[in-house]
Amino acid sequence: MFGETRFDVGIQEQGIEAEQWLLKHFVSKRIECFQPDAISFENCDYVLNEIKHQEMYTKCKGDTNSFDGHGLPLWQIKARMKF
Repeated sequence: MFGETRFDVGIQEQGIEAEQWLLKHFVSKRIECFQPDAISFENCDYVLNEIKHQEMYTKCKGDTNSFDGHGLPLWQIKARMKF
């Protein structure tokens, strides 16, 4: 897939395939990674931007590993803070 021109799928599908390939590559090499929605350059600094649109999550009774609300999982928050 990498480096070849695909005519059987649209540009969005090609982008999705490329992202999946790259993530699999990082995982296979044990390279730590995450995917921000956007990166902007503001006031001489880079800023990670996240866009969320989802239904509110309500944890199930007895669930001690999550919380009510919206947002990123803890591992994603830690990865962004490290960045």
